[in-house]
Amino acid sequence: MNHNKPEPTSQGEHACHSVVYCSVGCQNEDWRALHRLECAHMLKAYKDKKEKGLVHSYHGRAFQASSMRYYYEPTAVHHDRSEEEPPYAYGRDGGVQMLHILRPFSGHVMPLEVFIPTDFPFVPSYLVPRMKAFINCFNSANGTYRGPDPAQIRSQNSRLLFRSFPLGVEDINVLVLLKRVPYVAFEGEHMVKMKKACEFAFRGPQARSDYLVQGALSYTSPNRKWASFKPILPTFSELTGIGEGGSLGDI
Repeated sequence: MNHNKPEPTSQGEHACHSVVYCSVGCQNEDWRALHRLECAHMLKAYKDKKEKGLVHSYHGRAFQASSMRYYYEPTAVHHDRSEEEPPYAYGRDGGVQMLHILRPFSGHVMPLEVFIPTDFPFVPSYLVPRMKAFINCFNSANGTYRGPDPAQIRSQNSRLLFRSFPLGVEDINVLVLLKRVPYVAFEGEHMVKMKKACEFAFRGPQARSDYLVQGALSYTSPNRKWASFKPILPTFSELTGIGEGGSLGDI
């Protein structure tokens, strides 16, 4: 769990750095609910990795979770006020946002019914309750209604983000649970929203965030083919609307 701070403010009921918290109250609540059953297992896993030189520190996990939020957030500017949906209804596919850090718009959504059987086999048994808690929180916030009645459509204020980071012969898989904080969607024409979303590289680190990191969960797996986590890139014709053999001068 990572609430935007690199270190816990207190060790609370246990001197453990396996999980990062925003407050003593948050730490104590999580200890009673989940972490007291995880702690010994996570410590052993950490020591085993350390012996192999594959240390994944809590500073690293905090940085990865913050980076994932930072690179996902601008894409929401484009989606949150679409003409086809009521405000904040984007994301009702109930999927996990598979991030492409260097090209945020190249990411795609993997439905939960696909993500769960794909990744659950890699999640250690002691982390399964936390993974289920993330998914339950996501479904509880967004609802599961997929019909057209605006009165029954909940604001999609929860997001699940996923990204793999290579670490030696393994991948560090990070699942982040986000909660929307502000409730004002960016207004603008289609191209204005696209331009706004693409300016993520110019946002300063102190820029106000539209999302709170409610939790970040990491687990390892053997190196997987990265191509399976990326969509097929669009062709020149699909991007520009120009027929094959054309050039940018035809726009």
